[in-house]
Amino acid sequence: MWPFVVGFVVASVVVGCLAWLYCWAAGRRMRQLRQRSQQSARLAYLGTLAGGLAHEIKNPLSTLNINLQLLEEDLERGDTRPTRVRSRLEGLRREVSRLQEVLDDFLRFARGYELHLTDEPVNALIDEVLDFIGPEARQHEVNIIRG
Repeated sequence: MWPFVVGFVVASVVVGCLAWLYCWAAGRRMRQLRQRSQQSARLAYLGTLAGGLAHEIKNPLSTLNINLQLLEEDLERGDTRPTRVRSRLEGLRREVSRLQEVLDDFLRFARGYELHLTDEPVNALIDEVLDFIGPEARQHEVNIIRG
């Protein structure tokens, strides 16, 4: 009888270890798949963002090019009225600044964000949000009941 009990215990331990190992491997695989999925989604969004970035860069570049051509024509004709030149230069500065902002936004996104999760009291956050949206909700005859 003892060999049967010992064999049963050993088999149970082995099966338990194998089950634990399988669950651990499956969990690890799930985490890897989730990470890959998030990376794929991020890359897809990055591609969309890159298309938008190209569009946003083309418009200011076109304006820059036109203003530079107009300045060149003014200088060739000898038209060096300070107000006109300043106006064109100010337009160029605005567009350069706009390009800088677009590129800075893109680079901030491309660097990614690292989340730092902490425990926070959710009730305080809910109260804050309700205080913020309460007046507009009442204005639209929406009653918010907090339980």
